[in-house]
Amino acid sequence: MKTALHSFPEELNEKANSRIPSFEIHLMHTYRYLDSPGEQPISLNYQNGTVFVSTGLLNIPNRIRWEVKDRFTNPVDQKQYILSVIAENVEREDKTGMDERIRVSITPSEQEDATGLIEGVPGQISGRFHGVSYSLNINDFWQDKVAKRNTTDDKTVWNHYPEGAVYSLSQDEVFFGEVLTGQVLVNILGRKGFGGKRWAVYLDSKLTEESKGRLVSLLLSYHLIETMTRYAEDCDYKNPENTRDACPGVLVVRL
Repeated sequence: MKTALHSFPEELNEKANSRIPSFEIHLMHTYRYLDSPGEQPISLNYQNGTVFVSTGLLNIPNRIRWEVKDRFTNPVDQKQYILSVIAENVEREDKTGMDERIRVSITPSEQEDATGLIEGVPGQISGRFHGVSYSLNINDFWQDKVAKRNTTDDKTVWNHYPEGAVYSLSQDEVFFGEVLTGQVLVNILGRKGFGGKRWAVYLDSKLTEESKGRLVSLLLSYHLIETMTRYAEDCDYKNPENTRDACPGVLVVRL
C-alpha cells in the first residue's frame, strides 16, 4: 500500500500540472512569493497586527466592527505596505436589513494616501489601483478527500487531495487569468505533508511589473478578507478561550 499527496484538488491536478504558473504565493508560517518554479522563494516579511473589536456602547451584535492593520513587503517593488481592514455590518439603502462589508486599503508605509482599495466577501472581491479595476471571483470549490486507486501491477495507492478552488481574474472587466488554490507540500520528519495554503497564478499574457505587484496585494487582501470573516463569524470575542482556534492570537475589545 502506498500513499500519495497532491498539492491541488483532484479536479485541478491535470490543469495545474500541464501549465507553468506566472507566480505563486505560499501562505505558511511565513508568507512567501515564487516568481517561477524552481526559484528561491522570497519572504513577504508579513506582520500580523493586533485585531480590534469595537462593540459600541450598546453592544449591538450586528453593529460589531473588526479592524486590523497588517504589513508586508511587496516582492515586485520591494516596498513595505500596510493592509488596513475594516469588517462591519452596514444598513442597506432601502432600510430592509444589514449587509456585511469588508474593505481593505493598501497604503505604502511612507505615505498617508492609499494606492489601492479592495472590497468584497469570500468568493468575490473587487479593487481599484490608480483608476484600474481588478476582480477575483470564485468559479468552483472542492473539499479535501482521499481516493483509492489501483495501479497496473495491482498495488493500492491512497491519494490525498486538499481542499481548493479555482478563481477567475479580471482587469477592467476583461478576463486575463486564473488562480488555483491548494496546499504546499513539505517534508515533515522525512515524510511529505501539507504545510500551508498555495496560490498559483496563471495569466493569459505577460503583465507589467506594476500590475504583478498589484496582483500580489490583491491576493493578500483576499486572504485577509477570508481571515476577518472567519473571526467575525466564529470567534467569541467575549470569551475567546471558548473558541481559541477561531480567534486571532492578539485580540483587543474596545467600545
